[in-house]
Amino acid sequence: MTPSTHSSASPGVEAVRSPDLGRVTSKRPLTATDSTTDAENRRKDPKETRTPRPLVDSNTTDRGYVVSTASAPLTREISQHPHNDPTSQALQEIEIEDQYFDPTSGLNFLHRAWRKLSTQKGDGASYGFHETDKRQLLASAGDRPFKVDRNVFDASGFVCVPQESTLRKLLEFYFETCVVTYRMLHRPTIEAWMDAFVKDRRDGQPIGCSLGHAKSAILLAIMAIATLRYEKVHGDKSSQNEAVALGQSDQLYCMSTNLTETETGFPRLESVQGRLLQVLYLLQTSRMNKGWYTFGNTCNITLSLGMHRRRDCQRDVSFASRRLGYISLQCYKRTFWVAYTIDKYLSVVFGRPRLYQDEDIDQDFPESVNDEDMTPQCLSLSEDSGDCHIDSLILHARYVSADMALRVRS
Repeated sequence: MTPSTHSSASPGVEAVRSPDLGRVTSKRPLTATDSTTDAENRRKDPKETRTPRPLVDSNTTDRGYVVSTASAPLTREISQHPHNDPTSQALQEIEIEDQYFDPTSGLNFLHRAWRKLSTQKGDGASYGFHETDKRQLLASAGDRPFKVDRNVFDASGFVCVPQESTLRKLLEFYFETCVVTYRMLHRPTIEAWMDAFVKDRRDGQPIGCSLGHAKSAILLAIMAIATLRYEKVHGDKSSQNEAVALGQSDQLYCMSTNLTETETGFPRLESVQGRLLQVLYLLQTSRMNKGWYTFGNTCNITLSLGMHRRRDCQRDVSFASRRLGYISLQCYKRTFWVAYTIDKYLSVVFGRPRLYQDEDIDQDFPESVNDEDMTPQCLSLSEDSGDCHIDSLILHARYVSADMALRVRS
């Protein structure tokens, strides 16, 4: 086909083919068609942007913006020809040790930067994991190893747990300093659990005797996060002290995971809360892969509990939460939106699809009420309630949900 044939038969297509993206072109008239099929399709949907035929770059138009396509193979095809189109540099997907990372992942950017610098320096070394990473368990491959001495565990499990005064100080520190937006726990309830936890220790009972595995795992995960954070805030910042604090917090974390892994029966709200706290600890200690896999299991538990669905008297569904009190119902909502926010965060960090689908979610946001203003039956506002700590969770959830905000009842 000659250039003259292009300009006379389809001037609109020729304008799109032009590399000058700033060039203003006239809209192609509907009557100038190449086939009756194309004309019929345009009449049915006049707003549809016509994709030029194979000779045209389908990723750019004469107006200079990127055309969204739903075809994954197209992206992979673009990434195979990065030198032909500068725009495609930002659209590349990569695989490192067979692990997938899309363009939103920070690791994707670092990998491309590494590869570019290596090419400029003439260095043929490839980026990848160390041999020690390949010997780690699948869910932890590439993460920092845990500093845990399995020999210090005793029959009761309390040998690694701090003394009572330290426990209560760490619990207060957790609620006052460590948790900002991921507020899914009811503080008075957790403090009551701590009383039972301490009593079991005094009586020589094993961990979980009074509370069970799920609730005890929550307390231990809180202690792990608070121990780690306390050293960072109040410690002398020396590498030796940080290593000691990490070893102590790792020990508490592993005790928490031992309890969740041996949890029996059907899942409950506490099953989700304990695992989410473990995920938050993993993310704070740069154990991203373990956090990814742990969160995947946690996400499945939330779906099995129906935490993504609204639960009220207007729905003819016999959810168990209808029989729960006000505090438990609010904790259901808080916990789900914490999980939803973490899901968004992990999807960006790893450059992988989200686990929650917005079209399946109609859960309400939690009410803006402080823990001390809640009773098992209803909301009981005090005269001077002050600022609400849950507002941070609500606003964070609204921000990350974006298009969900209009569909979720506030």
